[in-house]
Amino acid sequence: YHLYQLGGAYTIPDYDELLIARGLDPVTHIGTFQNSSPIKIKILDVASTGERKPVYCATEKYQNALTFNGQLSGNCVESFTPFDDFLIHVCNLVSINVYSAGTENLGKYAEISVRMLNAVIELTNDNLLPGARAHNLMYRSIGIGMMGIADVLAKNKMSWRDPETAKYVGRLTEDIAYHALKASVSLATTYPIRVFKDTGSSWHQGKMYGKEIEWFEKNSYNPGRWKSLQERVAKQPPMNCYLLSVAPNTSTARLWGVSASWFPRIRLEYQYIWHKTSIPIRPPVDGEDKWHYSLDSTLDQHHKIAVAAEIQKWVDQGVSLELVCNLNEGIYDKIPTRKLYDWIVDAWKSGLKSIYYVSILQLYSDDPSPSLPQKVECESCAG
Repeated sequence: YHLYQLGGAYTIPDYDELLIARGLDPVTHIGTFQNSSPIKIKILDVASTGERKPVYCATEKYQNALTFNGQLSGNCVESFTPFDDFLIHVCNLVSINVYSAGTENLGKYAEISVRMLNAVIELTNDNLLPGARAHNLMYRSIGIGMMGIADVLAKNKMSWRDPETAKYVGRLTEDIAYHALKASVSLATTYPIRVFKDTGSSWHQGKMYGKEIEWFEKNSYNPGRWKSLQERVAKQPPMNCYLLSVAPNTSTARLWGVSASWFPRIRLEYQYIWHKTSIPIRPPVDGEDKWHYSLDSTLDQHHKIAVAAEIQKWVDQGVSLELVCNLNEGIYDKIPTRKLYDWIVDAWKSGLKSIYYVSILQLYSDDPSPSLPQKVECESCAG
């Protein structure tokens, strides 16, 4: 186990000096750090869960795997904001259960999410490391994502292979983006001293999510509401510098009984093994409608990238993208690297900012190097 600092004290710099050094006005930000109150860390006990997982750190110089701009990364690369030797990026994240909430209620839950995450910042900031506290106070970055999208599509009998599906998911994301920004502006009007105040930001230039109003007129299915919101943003920038990031949330989605994030389901039904415990996983859409699921294990990943690209249009941070290589589909044994290369280039050209995992589904066989899979199942019944 590697600990950053054990038993020592972190010296907290003066927050006003930190802001002035970055060209910001300290009067417009909440509070100051007190140098007289160092944080002391003492590790009392470390328990092993038995799990072995890769850990990546943006400041660890020997095994750093944090890369962006379309390149592969080992990190959860849906949430990223400016950081440096002092500032520490903070993940203040939430995912809306779109299937349970109902698509007609997305606006309501997006606005609740903004208020909730701002409350999280207020309630937890005193217990963070100095660099994390400073980052929260300077940027107030939050990240709203989603889960249950595959279940919504199956319920509506929509195929991932249909180009209209990508547009539909894009419209859902647009609703979240609009209402999140609207709620953040409303909070800023109520609590102006807590607003992200960098007057050189794109928000202060009248842009929304870094885009001019003309972009919304061209790409939105409801451009009129964006025009009205832009007039409000020009007068009062939002409370938060960053608002949306779509996390993978696989474990959380299992608890809620819905599909993870915006991903297709890998299988319809299967047993999830966790610490020698077998947990049955099955979709909420049952009966005849369950046959409308498109499974990630057999889906051409270009269709998946098209959906992610529509989501990314409305997300100011990142969209967690996982690519699935199914050896039973002959991807690696027939065209070893070309397929993966095509996916990565497609993702980059489509405007996606990062790629999270590339997962490999092994051949159904006990033989370590079989020429053909020995177990073949219907994709709808497999698991």
